[in-house]
Amino acid sequence: MVETRYWDSYDAASPPSRTSASHVRFVVISDTHSEEMNDVPDGDVLLHSGDLTKLGSDAEVRKQIDWLVSLPHPHKVIIAGNHDFALDNSTGFYDRRGVKIHAKYGYPRSDTTAALRYVRGKKEHGRGTLHYLENEGVEIEVKGTMWKCWGSPATPVFGHWAWNYERGEEAKCTDIDIFLTHGPPHALGGLDKIHNGVSVGCEELARLAHEGHLRPALWACGHIHEARGVHEQQWPATEGNGEGGSTLIVNSAMVEFDLKAADGDHAEDSELTVAPRRG
Repeated sequence: MVETRYWDSYDAASPPSRTSASHVRFVVISDTHSEEMNDVPDGDVLLHSGDLTKLGSDAEVRKQIDWLVSLPHPHKVIIAGNHDFALDNSTGFYDRRGVKIHAKYGYPRSDTTAALRYVRGKKEHGRGTLHYLENEGVEIEVKGTMWKCWGSPATPVFGHWAWNYERGEEAKCTDIDIFLTHGPPHALGGLDKIHNGVSVGCEELARLAHEGHLRPALWACGHIHEARGVHEQQWPATEGNGEGGSTLIVNSAMVEFDLKAADGDHAEDSELTVAPRRG
């Protein structure tokens, strides 16, 4: 059974000490939008829940990946988000729509093949491993324990940008420990509420969770910047999931809409730590 501890307020320059040497620390960030924070806490595993870039050019993708690789965490697990245009062309999104948005904002056409190749090519690097997940999973071993991770960049339609899907579709995965989705689940802990109080998270993910099919220990997301925060969801016992248990859901969006830096990290040591927002 995982013993989870977390903090949602601390000085980013002096993060909490580890509970013990055997604890695994997960540092969770999201929505960095090309910013390169200099005070991301150290840890065993770094998770990034997408929106790596401002507008997803191949150049922005390369620069953000280089920054992530420079961080000391030996394991890094990342996904893309709806801003990361150059990484979404497997279904023709970039050629169909992304290139038009880039032209509108004065960006040159991106080489989507080169962008994806660059990210995948950084899997093994001098400081450890970087796993880029695109609706897929990976198992990582940390301190003798295997952690099953799954990552998806998809979000319900929201501006018709990258990785959007119609509500009620997508996101099919079970039996995982660490879940990365760019968008939050619907109405779990208020981590998907926009400024007018409406919940815009994924109903299908929330349904799978409520029905007991999807109960990760840690669920890392972002996307809805104004709903940044942490929620520990307690689950009732259901058929096939006797004790119910809990899931720590973290919306760690770090950059405001105007792209000013807005502090946020998260660490789960089976402990978990969330840094204060930068003003």
